[in-house]
Amino acid sequence: MSLWDEPNRGRHHFANQLSTNNNVIWVNRKLDRTDNPNNFIGLEKINSNFSVLHTGKSWLPNFLPRRVDELVNLNNHLRLKILNTFLKQINFKPDLIWIYDYKAINIAKSFNDKIKTLYFCNDFYGKSAFKYEFKLLKLVDYVFSTDQRLQVVFNNYNSNSYYIPHGSWPVSSQPIFEKKNEPESIGYIGTINDTLDINVFSMLLEKTKLKIIIAGPFSECNNERKVFFKNFFKNKRVKYHGNLEQKDRELVIKKLDICLLPYHPKVNGFALKFFDYISFGKPIFSTKYDFPWPSNYKKFIRFYNDEINIDNFIFNMYKSWDTNHFNDAISLSKKSRWSDRVYQISKNLNMKL
Repeated sequence: MSLWDEPNRGRHHFANQLSTNNNVIWVNRKLDRTDNPNNFIGLEKINSNFSVLHTGKSWLPNFLPRRVDELVNLNNHLRLKILNTFLKQINFKPDLIWIYDYKAINIAKSFNDKIKTLYFCNDFYGKSAFKYEFKLLKLVDYVFSTDQRLQVVFNNYNSNSYYIPHGSWPVSSQPIFEKKNEPESIGYIGTINDTLDINVFSMLLEKTKLKIIIAGPFSECNNERKVFFKNFFKNKRVKYHGNLEQKDRELVIKKLDICLLPYHPKVNGFALKFFDYISFGKPIFSTKYDFPWPSNYKKFIRFYNDEINIDNFIFNMYKSWDTNHFNDAISLSKKSRWSDRVYQISKNLNMKL
């Protein structure tokens, strides 16, 4: 249960990888978005093994305050009804129900003791989500999360809890180590949304001479940030490529000197684009947002402290990046494919995926 119309998230990559050897039906959690008013209900064929079941608009919009968060379950009742009707129509019984929505307790109850169920926590949603998650954990057969801290907590409620980090796809062109006397460009290739720290973009423009490259769609982005980036893109040192297909994203990353993880402190989740960056052996500049990076990942990231001169910091981090860092990054990327993640999961489930 999740959004399908937002590209390049971990759940979408997992769905694509799973469809290599399995029939996958993805239930789209459609929200009432003014930028995409399509209210289509029905099945959309993505490829021969992969379809998206569109459930139409949510009964309740996505801007409701937390105090009425519980009411969102009404939307899940509607989706469950549509899903069950569809499964009966095609006479299809899934081998596995894969749940991303931590509020989908009624969905887990519906399939409990009938079909294997799995809750995959794609992000750290905060302690406010625990009241839902703890109930959900007791209903599902297996639990996976991209955060090691959550795996420890979840294990207290479901002993079949595992840590599965995000992954990467094989790149379409050969990574090459190139080193200039000093960096000329820095870039962010990813979704433009409310998780971005706009202050770091302003600092890069004001206190460095670097070219700033940005590519990606606008999604869940408030008006303040939309206005900021609209003005930001007007600067001659800033190049915005818009939303790109995978091969074009790769080409942009390949040309960058330094890659950006520009998140504000409240963000608490694994940056999926980390693997996009290290797939080309790029040094990574990051704000000090709160996520406990595993040591084998963290060594490829340099975390910026606001008290340090940003121009000197970037120059020194680029200067220290060498062929050893480059080769180690490529090696880690090759060991972290989405196919490897699905294989890890299949072993824990004791079933072929």
